[in-house]
Amino acid sequence: MIKKTFLKVLLLITPITCFSQVEQTVRFQNLYEKESLESNWYIEKGATEYSIVVDSLNKKERSLYIKSSGDNHSYCSVLSKIPNGYQGDTLVLSAFIRSKDIEKGDAKIMINLLKRGSSIKYAMLEHNEIVGTTNWKRYSVKLPLDTATDTIFIVGGLQGKGEVWFKDFEVTLDGKNLKELENVKKLPPKAELDNEFDTGSKFTVDKVNETSVKRLAELCKVWGRLKYTHPDIAKGNYNWDYELFRILPIVKRNDFQEQLVLWKNRFGEESLTIPSNHYYVDFFPNVGNAIFENEKSYKDISFDDHGYRLLALFRYWNVIEYFYPYKNLISKDWDTVLEEYIFKLLSSRDELEYKMDLMKLTKELGDGHSFFNAKGDRLMGEYLGLKIIPLKVRFIEDRLVVTELIKGREDEFKVRIGDEIKTIGGRSVKEIMQEREGFYPYSNNNAKLYNLASFMLRTNKAELELGLRSEQGDFKESLPTVDLHDFAFFTDPLISHQDLDNNLGYLNIGALKSGELTDIMSRFKSKKGIILDFRSYPIISLGELMKYFTQSGVPFVKYKMPSKNELGKLNDDESKTYGDPNHYYPGKVSILVDESTMSASEFNVMGLQTSPNVKVIGTQTAGADGNISILILPGNIQVIFSGIGIYYPDSSETQKVGVRIDEEVIPTVQALKEKRDLILEKGIENLL
Repeated sequence: MIKKTFLKVLLLITPITCFSQVEQTVRFQNLYEKESLESNWYIEKGATEYSIVVDSLNKKERSLYIKSSGDNHSYCSVLSKIPNGYQGDTLVLSAFIRSKDIEKGDAKIMINLLKRGSSIKYAMLEHNEIVGTTNWKRYSVKLPLDTATDTIFIVGGLQGKGEVWFKDFEVTLDGKNLKELENVKKLPPKAELDNEFDTGSKFTVDKVNETSVKRLAELCKVWGRLKYTHPDIAKGNYNWDYELFRILPIVKRNDFQEQLVLWKNRFGEESLTIPSNHYYVDFFPNVGNAIFENEKSYKDISFDDHGYRLLALFRYWNVIEYFYPYKNLISKDWDTVLEEYIFKLLSSRDELEYKMDLMKLTKELGDGHSFFNAKGDRLMGEYLGLKIIPLKVRFIEDRLVVTELIKGREDEFKVRIGDEIKTIGGRSVKEIMQEREGFYPYSNNNAKLYNLASFMLRTNKAELELGLRSEQGDFKESLPTVDLHDFAFFTDPLISHQDLDNNLGYLNIGALKSGELTDIMSRFKSKKGIILDFRSYPIISLGELMKYFTQSGVPFVKYKMPSKNELGKLNDDESKTYGDPNHYYPGKVSILVDESTMSASEFNVMGLQTSPNVKVIGTQTAGADGNISILILPGNIQVIFSGIGIYYPDSSETQKVGVRIDEEVIPTVQALKEKRDLILEKGIENLL
């Protein structure tokens, strides 16, 4: 949908800081007639077929001209950034616009208000307000100026095919041009002026024993609750990381309990209320997953520093304690996990062991979204291996099987599709599985095997010996490796759609591009049945699919998201389908799924399977649904987890379980050897 496209553009360019203060009435008089703009404007293209130049209207006037030279469904925009220090109520963005032959999209102007890089409000022209050919006309959009706004973005752009001209952009606040108003530079919060522990925490645990572990666990809980509920901390008046370092030494004192109470009482009565405009946490607009802000990465800090190790644990533990929607599904008691990892992380012998223990902590969630990324780190990569045998493998019938060969080199080696790998570098597959299963997140065993397969053939060696079993017997073969960054699976590009025999149609959701479905469905509407293959990650939005494959107003999902106001509480919400009766496809539909069907794919399937003519066929999906939340830990480590809970309308779980399957089909090694896709075959059979 076009709103999502333009908003995505805004979010993509948010980190750019090279803009100067925008001129609040822009007539493009001083711009060069080439594809570049003044330093306070930025060009964003979704496809190379778009050109953007400054067009001379006459000797005195110029306009910005955008043209799509291809038949595409992408976009091209110009954007400008205004730091916000203004006081007022209502922003208005206006511009003169004319268009020519716009189709498969429209022209837009937009205001987007951001707080610390995240959109909090936006306003744009109505969908299809500027399409086809139009004469010069002034258009405007208005938006209340939220007091939390630190950046105002203004946008003009074209989505789809055609030509558009813009001139005389103007931004006003309560009727006055921003140029005439005072833009007060905001002072940094006190938290950002505290630099006492920039080079180290100055804290060491001399002896890790039961007493020190329990005291640290208690301090962690008090520190975390205060962090998210105390009004002064919420305002950014304290660097809460450094306040932890200041209070940590009390765990060594005999009067620890008294000191903890005194420290806690300094901040007043305990509360469960989360103050608004919080310095450390916000919530994604219209979705609800938590956004963790102003969490410093401390990328240059020593990994031997006990204080920073504890800070990483305390940050993560409290975020999961209060903002993780699936806490009830964690297999271990979360308090027990805290004590276990205080001991582990303080006992880690070196950087690698510390990072591996921290990664194991994130896997305690049993969440397929629980990714761990030590940014710029080579250490863990070297441990797993920076090279890989370029074969595609998969676990089928509990065996690690070759599913694809090196294209163009098939005759150089004995290994064939369907051969089982028994040993790798002289070690059994089972041994390597046990060693490496903690390196990739998974919600169920099906997903574990799918994800684990990609790690099995990694090494640091130039070649690696495989022990294989074929129909002719067991054999060994040494195969060359390639660098990971040079390695790409050598499959043919995915085909977004094709005609099948018996007047059937096939759509690959992982290859369908936004806007492409309109043309396809104009041909497929007369098909006897349609396959929707969700065995990949979708590019196209659920809204575009619902237009053709669902009826309107049917509940399909229940959400649980962290409360914005009450710490640790989850709020409920739901969504309904929004199909288009004028485009609804009445024929049979087979949806294909397997363990690669994850997250957005699972969510889309839930929406589409509300239709009475849809049947879901395949194996258990990944069981990791819902928008993600991201947290930065000391050492520049990024951790991710599911930020909202996703359930069926009757409150049935999808996390760990996956989507509901109408007919289970299990792939077999024999079918692989015969080049048969059993799930696709069953999907076709369902349509006949």
